[in-house]
Amino acid sequence: MHVIDGSTAAVVQVPVHALPDLISAHETALTRLGPMLNNLGQVGRIPEPWTHDPVARDITARFNDYAVDGPNSAYSCLRLYEAEVRRVLETLREMHANYSATEDAVTGRMRSL
Repeated sequence: MHVIDGSTAAVVQVPVHALPDLISAHETALTRLGPMLNNLGQVGRIPEPWTHDPVARDITARFNDYAVDGPNSAYSCLRLYEAEVRRVLETLREMHANYSATEDAVTGRMRSL
């Protein structure tokens, strides 16, 4: 664990040979997650109360808030998860690109010796 800006962060060491598989797994997750979340955003609400009495209206509003519309709804949490997976994917891609560039530079120097 490391402390960064007063927060504790876990450090994960990833073997270089595992990066392509990790990148692929995160890409697959995003490819699957995106359409599911888009669908949930469209059909996850109760469009109107099944009866038009105050109790049904209240339940409909609460359900929609918990499921899709509210800041702490399942939908909002899943969108945050999607954003985190996207950030991790970009970090993995950067790591792979940096490693490849460093490896190419070292190989070039070794050849010139």
